[in-house]
Amino acid sequence: MHNRTIRHILLGLLLLVEVAFTFGQNPIRFQNITVDNGLSMGTTTAIAKDKNGYIWIATAEGLHRYDGKYFKIFKYKEGSNNTLTDSYITSLLSHKGLLYIGNNLGNIDILNVKTERIVSLNLRTVYPEFDNRIEQIILYQNRIIIDTDGGGLWQYDPEFKKLRKVNIQLLKDQEVNRMLVDQGILYLITSTRIFKTDLTTSEKIFEDRNLSLTSIAKYGDQFLLGSKNGLYTVQNDFSNIIRIKLPPKKRLIKNIKCILTNKKVAWIGTGGGGLMRLENGAIKLYKASQRRPFSLVDDDVTSLFMDDQNTLWVLTNSGISKYSPLLNKFGLLQYFDFENKSYVGNMYFTYEDKKGTIWLGTLSSGLMKLNPDNTIAAIYPKLSDGQFQTSSVRCIFEDSKGNFWIGTGRDGIFLFDRDTEKATLIANVQNGKLKSNTIRNIYEDKKGQLWIGSEYGLSLKDSGSNTFSHYRADEINRNNSIYQIEEHPTKDLLILATFRGGLQYFNPNTMTFTVVKHDSEDSTTISNNNLMSLAWVNDDTLLIGTYGGGLNIFDLKTNKFTSISEKDGLINNAVYGIVYHGKGETWLSTNSGLVNYNLYDKSFINFKPKHYLQSTEFNEGAFLKSSNGYTYFGGVSGLNFFKPNEIKYDTSGAPVYYTDIRGQFTSKEADRLELSFLNSRLEIDFMSLYYPNPSGVEYQYRLKGFDNDWIKSKNNTAVYPRLSPGSYTFQVIAEDEFGNWSKSSDNLSIVVNPPIWQKWWFIILSISSIVGLIYALFKYRTREIERLYKLQLVDSELAALRSQMNPHFIFNSLNSIQYFILKKEPREAYTYLSKFASLMRKILQNSRLKYISVADEIEWLNLYLEMEKMRMDNNLEYSITTRNIDDVDTTNIPTMLIQPFVENSIVHGLLPKEQDRTLDVIISREKRHLLCTITDNGIGREASKIMNEKRSTKHTSAGMALTQKRLKILSEGKGDFDVKIFDIENEDGSMGTVVKLVVPIINQTD
Repeated sequence: MHNRTIRHILLGLLLLVEVAFTFGQNPIRFQNITVDNGLSMGTTTAIAKDKNGYIWIATAEGLHRYDGKYFKIFKYKEGSNNTLTDSYITSLLSHKGLLYIGNNLGNIDILNVKTERIVSLNLRTVYPEFDNRIEQIILYQNRIIIDTDGGGLWQYDPEFKKLRKVNIQLLKDQEVNRMLVDQGILYLITSTRIFKTDLTTSEKIFEDRNLSLTSIAKYGDQFLLGSKNGLYTVQNDFSNIIRIKLPPKKRLIKNIKCILTNKKVAWIGTGGGGLMRLENGAIKLYKASQRRPFSLVDDDVTSLFMDDQNTLWVLTNSGISKYSPLLNKFGLLQYFDFENKSYVGNMYFTYEDKKGTIWLGTLSSGLMKLNPDNTIAAIYPKLSDGQFQTSSVRCIFEDSKGNFWIGTGRDGIFLFDRDTEKATLIANVQNGKLKSNTIRNIYEDKKGQLWIGSEYGLSLKDSGSNTFSHYRADEINRNNSIYQIEEHPTKDLLILATFRGGLQYFNPNTMTFTVVKHDSEDSTTISNNNLMSLAWVNDDTLLIGTYGGGLNIFDLKTNKFTSISEKDGLINNAVYGIVYHGKGETWLSTNSGLVNYNLYDKSFINFKPKHYLQSTEFNEGAFLKSSNGYTYFGGVSGLNFFKPNEIKYDTSGAPVYYTDIRGQFTSKEADRLELSFLNSRLEIDFMSLYYPNPSGVEYQYRLKGFDNDWIKSKNNTAVYPRLSPGSYTFQVIAEDEFGNWSKSSDNLSIVVNPPIWQKWWFIILSISSIVGLIYALFKYRTREIERLYKLQLVDSELAALRSQMNPHFIFNSLNSIQYFILKKEPREAYTYLSKFASLMRKILQNSRLKYISVADEIEWLNLYLEMEKMRMDNNLEYSITTRNIDDVDTTNIPTMLIQPFVENSIVHGLLPKEQDRTLDVIISREKRHLLCTITDNGIGREASKIMNEKRSTKHTSAGMALTQKRLKILSEGKGDFDVKIFDIENEDGSMGTVVKLVVPIINQTD
């Protein structure tokens, strides 16, 4: 047989032997997470940790994101476009910010842990008949490998987003129960075989048809194999398999469901048999127990996971059990099972004899002796000499002669023979030798005298007999109870710690007491009269533990006391025991746990039951600094022991993340928020992802620009009800239970936008506007004065123009009358003269007006055109119409504005024609002006120009020229006036002219 094979067989045999002798040692404590803590249901199936530190837990009722305190649950939501495809989650894998989620329906959901967006992989798109649930998801060579229940193996390439089925011929129809990647090799486990593959080629490396394999894990230079009928170890080449012997009569622990290895430790989860720990060839079994609050939550383990904080997560069908070695600071002796009997471990005294053996005194379970490894060596539940017996041991002492004294809680003093394990009653109240049967302390001074501290006071044993002399400082019995006796280092005095009686000095020579008590008027006196413990720092400094007054530091040179209490940071003012280790390091037992206090820098490190304390409550007398380096503290539920220099503290400091931000803000960038000044309330949730003990984390946060200092808080929410406009930066850091500070979280920039009137551009614009307004008012006033002056000039010029236009019109009218007289047409001349008279009255009436109504303008235009029609032998068709003018009587236009253009159309366009003369005048209202359109079918401007050139006397339209000048002057006071003249050509070749006048609308109020 090869040496290597022999070595592995021997190792297997060693495992079998060691299991038998070490089963049951080294207890650990679990923190349990159940539906009472926020899980949607107890059936937990898979677990993963993302790159930000969040724990993701798969259950049969949704996916849970856990930050150590709170859960955020993701489920299938019907009708949602961002939902899981099934709430029954079976497997998880975290990779590059994505969480791959396998479910019972056979889908893979991919969740972006940052955006929480979900996309789904449906294996049915590749294989329509697929209907198998997802069993396991692992990462292999940057590809996602998916194992299904009867649906084969699949691989997904996240880079190219390609999904395909993996065909491994050697597997045939065998189902893969577990996959493992080790040193670049993918191992596939079926019920009876093990294959290794790179997904291209495969090789069968193990087969045993008698096994029903369920799991595999690398363990040192071997593999551990789990099956439904036991646990096995096999060497690397799988050439030899050895069964590991498990504890007998534990049938369910043989059903191995999962294995997790971490360096030298292997954790094995079973289907109903609890959790096993394999280390150095020894197995420890952990099971659920209702009477043990820190036990496993359930014996049916479904999955195991170890995070980067070395925390073990045990998933079961009833929730999760969490074990953190970081919390395991102390050795713990709590459940006292010895020789098939259970005992109560309410510890009241710890003692080391001259051989280095540790002895324990209990309230009701007698005397206990420890082995060097701090396990129980013997328990003496009753000390009896036949007539008298006791089970309450309050103090233990070995004198210089080797006598082993036992002080009891209610039965006096015994001597105990450690060789024969027999006890002998020495003194009690009943035999008249003691004043009290409650003995709290026994002490031997430098002279070899044995002193007894009891509820009565102080007693001295006679050196030649078992008789005692009794002394007390106060006649009131309850003020004399002595808890501890020490000897003054330089004086012949005993120092007594008494309960209610203060600190007492006893002089053995004079048999007198000196009592030092609390003085409420003097802060340098002892803080409380209820003393329970004493410990020397040096010959000049004594530490005193009190019940209610905290720790006192007594300077024997100055007789001054300095108290350390809860107001100074002490966790509790009841200090039961004190152990000083030098260099300021002081350990205290209290009613709220253990405290490591440094006398020099005044720092505290507090320890709670989560750190494997027997309880929060300790007892007086149960404290010891032993010669083997261990420190012991006992309490109501057992014993703690530790070597202070071996306690390890995690100094990394867990990072802090923002878990929720509430407020009416906008966020274009992940680390920047913008709020309106009207809705500036902001609530920020944050969390340090410290899973060993999240309740022990404290925070400090500040909003730079708002908070002057850091704000301390155990709460993980910062609330700012109203923020003033401005820019702020939010920062938060976390302190774990041992004083380690995390790095500051990512800065969160917060901008509260000011109201528009506080913005810089608005202020500049406002100032500019005010200056501009003042300047505009100045310019307006200047222009107004100038305009009024120009209007006066306009009025004068208009009056002059009207005075010129009236004679012009009269001259033209007289020519027409002359024409009728010469033709000897008196009737027409009379009619024409009558119309001329009416027209002249209109002209005279309007000559003094700048503006007339549209109705008046139409009336006198009608008179004028009737006269022109008569002059042309009625060979003129004309029309005057209005459009969109609601009231022609209140809408004004400049006086005699249209007539010169009408006259010009007649003279230059229509008169040269002998017949078919038409003229149309349209006055229409537009949005901002009146439009006057004059249309004739005359000969056009070009023909008129040619005819005018041939005349010996050229005609110039004075009315047109005057009107255009008039319009120019009017435009200076009343807006834009415009004149447009253009020729038209009809389809039959006839010509004509159009004149368009644009005139501002003028109401009677203008």
